[in-house]
Amino acid sequence: MNKILQNTHRISNINVLKARDYYFEKARHWHRVRRWLTLIPPILLAISYIPLLPHYDIVAEQRDLFIGIITIIAFIIIHFICEKQITHNLDISNMLREEYDCKVLDIPHNPFTYCTEELETYLSKASNIPDYYKYEVWYSEIFGDNGPRNALIAQLDNILYTYYAYKEYKRYIIISLSFLLVISLVSLQLGITVFALVVISLFNAIQYYIENLSTTKGLIERNKSLIEVIRSKQEEIKDNLNQNQMDAIRMLQDVVISNRDQSLFIPHYIRNKHLREGSIYYKELNKFKHAYLADTNIQIPSSAAEIDIFSLNESKIYPLSKIQERLLGMLNDVIRVFDKYSIIYTLDGGTLIGAMRSHSFVFWDDDIDLAIPIDMLEKAKEAIRKELGSVYDVQDYESDLYYSPRLSNFRIRDKKSCISEKDSQLYPLYNSRGLFIDIYSYTPILVNRHIDACFRRVFIHPLHSLLTRLEASYLTIKKSPLKERQCKRRFRILKHLYMHHVNWYLTHAKNDEYYVYTPNYIENKKKPGPYIPKNDLYGEKRTEFFEGMNLPVPTCPEKVLQAYYSNWSESPFKTIPQLIATHGADKWFSENLFLVSIMKHINHVDLN
Repeated sequence: MNKILQNTHRISNINVLKARDYYFEKARHWHRVRRWLTLIPPILLAISYIPLLPHYDIVAEQRDLFIGIITIIAFIIIHFICEKQITHNLDISNMLREEYDCKVLDIPHNPFTYCTEELETYLSKASNIPDYYKYEVWYSEIFGDNGPRNALIAQLDNILYTYYAYKEYKRYIIISLSFLLVISLVSLQLGITVFALVVISLFNAIQYYIENLSTTKGLIERNKSLIEVIRSKQEEIKDNLNQNQMDAIRMLQDVVISNRDQSLFIPHYIRNKHLREGSIYYKELNKFKHAYLADTNIQIPSSAAEIDIFSLNESKIYPLSKIQERLLGMLNDVIRVFDKYSIIYTLDGGTLIGAMRSHSFVFWDDDIDLAIPIDMLEKAKEAIRKELGSVYDVQDYESDLYYSPRLSNFRIRDKKSCISEKDSQLYPLYNSRGLFIDIYSYTPILVNRHIDACFRRVFIHPLHSLLTRLEASYLTIKKSPLKERQCKRRFRILKHLYMHHVNWYLTHAKNDEYYVYTPNYIENKKKPGPYIPKNDLYGEKRTEFFEGMNLPVPTCPEKVLQAYYSNWSESPFKTIPQLIATHGADKWFSENLFLVSIMKHINHVDLN
C-alpha cells in the first residue's frame, strides 16, 4: 500500500483527523451564533414597524434607543465571546491540521507553530470520536512513490482551492455589501432617522463583510503569486525535488498554515461548486498532478495481495489475501457441515457478486456472505456448534448480549483471530471478535408488499436508527463509567424491543410469493425491501464457481443482485490502464478513484 494511504490508517493519525474536525465544528457552531446575532438587530427593526403589535406607540417612540442597545449588546457578544471562541477553536483545529499533514506526508515540523504538550491536551479530548468510514482514507487522491512530490501536490491542493474559492467569495462579499448599501440608500428616502437606524442595525454585518473583504484580497493575491511561481519553475522544481530538499516543502506548508490561520467561513454553495469534479480548481490541480506524478510509479491496488491491514497494535501488516485465505478455509468447513445436515444455503451479498463477476472474491472484500431459509436458521446454528464448536463461535442475538440486531442473523466467528470492526462501536463488548462469515436469512413477507413495507417503516426502521446512533456514541462516552452503563442499559432495552417486533413479524409472515431479508437486517432505511419473487430465490437449483468450488446461488442471481445493487456487474474500481483507455493519458488523473484500501468490516486484525 502507498505509504500515505498506510499512514491514514494508523489510529493515532485518524484520531488527529477526528480531533481536527471536532474543533472545527465547534468553531463553525460559534460562527452560526455570530451570524444570528448579526441578523437580530435588522430583524427586530423590521418587526418594530409592524403596527399590529401591542403598545405600538411606545415601541415607535423608543425605537432608536431600543435598536441601538440591541446592536451594542450584539456587538459585545460577537467580539468578546463569539470571535474569541471561533478564533480559539480554529487555532486548535489548524494546529491539528498541521500535525496531521506532518505525520502523513512526512513533512518536517516547524517547532515555532505550536507546543507539543498543548497538542496532546486537545487530542485527548476528541480521540474517541467514531466514524472510521469518513476518516481512514485520503479522499480520491492519486499518489506516486516520490514523497516530496506527493507532499507538494497536497499543498498545491490547498493553495489552489484557497485561490479559486476565495476569488469567488470576494464577489459574494462585494454583492452582499452592495445589497446592504442599497437597503441603506432606500431607507434614506424614509427620512434621516430611519436611515440612521438601518445603518446602526446593519453595523455588525457591514463590519463583518469589510473585514472579510480585506482578508480575502490578501489570500487571493498571496496564493495567486505562489501558483504563478510554481507553474513558471515547474521543470526546475520537478528535477530538484527530492528527500534532501524537504525544507522547500516545509516553506510551502507554512503558506498553507497561513491560509488556514486566515480562513473564513465561506458559503456552502461556493465550497460545493469548487469541490465538484470538473471545477476549475480540480482542472488546475490535475494539471499539476500530471506534471509531477506522470513519471513516478503510481500504485493502485488491483489484488488482495496489494492491500495491507494493520495488526491491532499496528506492529505488523497483513495482506488482505492472507485474510481471504483464512475466510476460504472457514467457508470450506461451514459448507461441509451444511451439506452433512442438508441445510439449504446460497452465496449472498458481496460474495455472490464475486462469484457472478469473476468466480472469486471481490478483491477488496473482507468477509463472506451466505443466506439460508428462515426455517433452517436454528438448525444451522446447532450444526455449527456441534461440529465446529472447537474452532468457531456462533454469534447471534441470544448468545451475545451486545451483538446488534441491525446485523446479520448470526455470524460464524474464527476463534484464532481478533479484529476491530466498523459494524458497531460495541464490538469491544462482544464475546467473540474473530474473522467471520455472515449468515443472512430470507423470510416470506406479511399480507402483501405494501403492508409489509408499512410495518417495517413504523416498527422497525425508527428503532434501527435509534440503535445506530446509540452504538455510534459508545466509544465517545466510554470514559465516563456512568454514561457507559446508561448506554449499555439503553442498548439492551432497545434491542429487546427491536427483537420483540422482529419475532412478531416472523410468526406472522405467511405470504411466500415474495421473500425479503428478515427485519433484523435492513439494506436501506429509506426504502423497505427489496422484495424478491420466491422463484428467483428458491426455484430451479443453480450453482456458480467461487474460488475453485461449485457452490449454490439463487435461481436468478442476476435479478437478486440487480434488486440490491443496481450496477453490480460493473466494478467501481478501475486500473490505471483502464483509466487511460477511457480518459486518455493526459486526463485520467481527473477520474475519481475507488480507493480499495478502505475495508467494509475490518479496521485492524490479528491472525494466530
